[in-house]
Amino acid sequence: MNGRSRQLERSNSGYLTDLKMSNRQMTHQTDAKSFISDNSNKKSLPHWCDQGWKMFTEYSTFHGVRDLSNSSVVYLKILWIVVIFLAVLFAVNGCYQIISQFIEHPVVVSYFIEDAGQNLTLPDVIICPFNRFNKTFLDEVNITGDVAQYLEMTFPGPAQFPFQERIQNKFENLSVLENSDMAIRDVLIKLGNITFNELLKIASIDCTSFFQEKYLCETATTLMTSAGKCFRLKGIDQVSDGYGYGHKIVITLPKHLYNPGVNQMLNDGVLVKLAEKNHGVDHDLTFIPSGVHAIMPLSATQYDFIDDPPRYSCINTQETNYSRLWCFEYCLTERAENICNCSLVPAANPRKPEVCTTKQIITCFYSSMFPDAVEAFSQCRRRCKAPCKYWKYSKTVSISKFSHEQASVFATMEEIETLKNTIILEVFYTSLDYTLIKQMVAMTPSSFIAQIGGQ
Repeated sequence: MNGRSRQLERSNSGYLTDLKMSNRQMTHQTDAKSFISDNSNKKSLPHWCDQGWKMFTEYSTFHGVRDLSNSSVVYLKILWIVVIFLAVLFAVNGCYQIISQFIEHPVVVSYFIEDAGQNLTLPDVIICPFNRFNKTFLDEVNITGDVAQYLEMTFPGPAQFPFQERIQNKFENLSVLENSDMAIRDVLIKLGNITFNELLKIASIDCTSFFQEKYLCETATTLMTSAGKCFRLKGIDQVSDGYGYGHKIVITLPKHLYNPGVNQMLNDGVLVKLAEKNHGVDHDLTFIPSGVHAIMPLSATQYDFIDDPPRYSCINTQETNYSRLWCFEYCLTERAENICNCSLVPAANPRKPEVCTTKQIITCFYSSMFPDAVEAFSQCRRRCKAPCKYWKYSKTVSISKFSHEQASVFATMEEIETLKNTIILEVFYTSLDYTLIKQMVAMTPSSFIAQIGGQ
């Protein structure tokens, strides 16, 4: 029994030993396979990339990426892939649209009502009487009849009526033209060998003959237009709204000094223009008859545009006398001024020091202006751009005649006659605010970056 039990113990011990060795071999094989598998995974996907992808899917704000990573079903993964693809496609298209708009440099127009605060400067007021020369002076220096009309025609302009045309046509005769020109030259010699330009200035009626407030002439500037000598009165600061706080101008027309012109407007009164301070005049024009009280309520608009051709083209200029009208005139007369070596009397900015006489205008200037009028006008329109920043004044003129019946109770006959030639003009803002119309870039660089970031 003892021998058999010992034999059984030995066999069991050997079996256990073999089993342990077998288990050890299997464990070593499993560890080897696991090691080989781990090494192959590490070679196919680096550890840093695996961790980076996990962090990207976990913390990314790219909508749909996390859902794609967490999806365990195939059709959900396909759905999220399609959604992400479409989102990327739309984002790229949005970025393309934003970049295209930024490159196109779009401009938007804004509209504001600005409060002027305590005061608002009124525009300069330009007064032009319908007269060019002082008849008393012309009579003194023996400039009368055809010679006086020869002097009037240095201001170019057509006759308004047939009876004016008859006299104007006389100067198409070269002998009449030559005789009148010689008579003017004799007058220049008698007056101390002065120039023709100096004669025109001396022969004009002085500023103080028109305005009751003589101090206005101390700061007024004179300019020549087709109507004759005009007076530019500086605009004042209006300190409150409405009537009574504006610029009041009393004008008395010295008609006894007027010299009738063959090509002059036969209007009774004055021509009034408004102009922005330190800027040239434009096409603004208002007729006011004599013997009236005229009020001119204004509303102001400031334009601030961007030179953005071809959509809109303007000029940034600091020239104090610039206006599109002045530029257009300057452009049209350039060729004739260079050929005839003289400038017209009413030129806003004459190129030549000498003023054209009537003889030069008829025989040289008119024929030299432009060979092709249509092409010249088209070229000058392209050349003369509006200023990018300027003011425009909208006005409504109301006129009331003076009552001679009421005035006769207090005034003498002489004063009543003076009243017939008097104009009271009041220019004022209805309110101390103005409209600002401004062009601005639709997309600034900061806005461009923000919109791209939003995509």
